[in-house]
Amino acid sequence: MKFNSSDIRPDKNINAESSLIGTAVTSVEGSYTVLLDNSERTEAVPRGVFRHDGTTLLVGDRVKIEPAGESGGKAVIVEVLPRGTELIRPPVSNVDRLLIMTAAARPRPLQLTADKLLSIAEHNGIEPVIIISKADLAPKRAEEMAELYRKVGYTVFVTSGVGSAGAGADGAAELKKWLTENPKVITAFAGVSGVGKSTLLHALFPQYEPRRGAVGRQGRGRHTTREVTLHKIGKRKDISDGRGPYEFLADTPGFSLIDLRRFDFFELSDLPYTFRDFLPYLPECRYTDCRHLRDEDCAVLAAVAEGKIAASRHESYKAMYEELESKNPY
Repeated sequence: MKFNSSDIRPDKNINAESSLIGTAVTSVEGSYTVLLDNSERTEAVPRGVFRHDGTTLLVGDRVKIEPAGESGGKAVIVEVLPRGTELIRPPVSNVDRLLIMTAAARPRPLQLTADKLLSIAEHNGIEPVIIISKADLAPKRAEEMAELYRKVGYTVFVTSGVGSAGAGADGAAELKKWLTENPKVITAFAGVSGVGKSTLLHALFPQYEPRRGAVGRQGRGRHTTREVTLHKIGKRKDISDGRGPYEFLADTPGFSLIDLRRFDFFELSDLPYTFRDFLPYLPECRYTDCRHLRDEDCAVLAAVAEGKIAASRHESYKAMYEELESKNPY
């Protein structure tokens, strides 16, 4: 069941004057660390009514809490403010920008995973940015990947290993400058294990101390970060939108599979509209229910044949279509 924070009614017994507002920055076994707008951190647990309603709070939620009493214990989360966005995997709310990281090598690039993340971001109104890491290990492949997504219209950064002098060695510095010049309230990182996410985070924000993992013999990351955590990276100048005084970086767990059959990211009918490169051609298809697979007079297929849409992007579309089509509606 998709959680709608507008369905949560604040407890009438709560003293509004004594409640405080903050952002949930991490969660462990049902307890949340909340960074209050007054800069204090507190541990808080959701009021029981949330559990009875079957709702789940997410890291990134803006919440109201009732402070712990003089007898001790934890503060209580009494209200969740309306969410702007919601991601199921990685589980985080109110994300404004999603940095999608994929490696040019070790582990091998997985375009389908990157394209799934792009579709999820597009569907949720989140700004996606592509980061291609380890360019020094496969410079030609890295540039081909960057060109593919730049043609679609995405912002792309190419980075290399720390201390390398290969292609993209200055990518981390360029990315840091761009993030500074284009601030968002919550920016999230996503990518498969082993692509160098924690390493790049440390390069961007030296004060950040990630838990590191190794890349095994199969080229897959192991012993990597498991919990979603928001790290405060700056203060906002304009807080009139009610989203608090801080900018956050969301460190999200590495994962290698986004199962469209298992999770309700979006419906099959939404899929074509999550491909930015398809949008100019969708109105030109002969049939309104065109699947863009083998359909007659399909403008999307014509664009693929003419090289206006990359064949590899259409392959990702077909794979995602098959996953969603085979999804059990029950």
